[in-house]
Amino acid sequence: MREIEIGILADLQRLGLTAAQVAGVFAAFECRRYADYEARRRSKPVKAPRAPGKRGERFLPDASLSDASREWAISHGLLAGDVAKVFEDFRDYWVSQAGPRGVKLDWPATWRRWVRKHLADKRDGRPRAMTVFQHRQQEADDVIRTLDDYLASKAPGSGDGSG
Repeated sequence: MREIEIGILADLQRLGLTAAQVAGVFAAFECRRYADYEARRRSKPVKAPRAPGKRGERFLPDASLSDASREWAISHGLLAGDVAKVFEDFRDYWVSQAGPRGVKLDWPATWRRWVRKHLADKRDGRPRAMTVFQHRQQEADDVIRTLDDYLASKAPGSGDGSG
């Protein structure tokens, strides 16, 4: 029993109630608490059952771009030569999404939105936001480039006289 219940029990016994009467009080209290719980439970909005066939799917790693989606992207301003790279970015992004975020009902609509966003970012001169992996890859590429430049400057015949 919780402390409060023990306190109530002591008070009821001091009032001269018998054990059966005290049990009745506690039973009434539990019934009331259960009724309050049921009222709260019933007042919560009930989610509508999902319509059959309306379940989203994950993007398949081996999916390819349909001709219709390719034509749509080109007709909306994406260069034909960029379609494959943009689709590769799209596929890598969505295949790597964990949990419910990576589940969509309409992948063609998601592709169209991706293309529109890509074109808007390009038009505004903004690069697409990079993922943590892309940031680390870029940093690693910069370090390798710097190291290559340094080693090239130290190579024999580089002209600085140190080699």
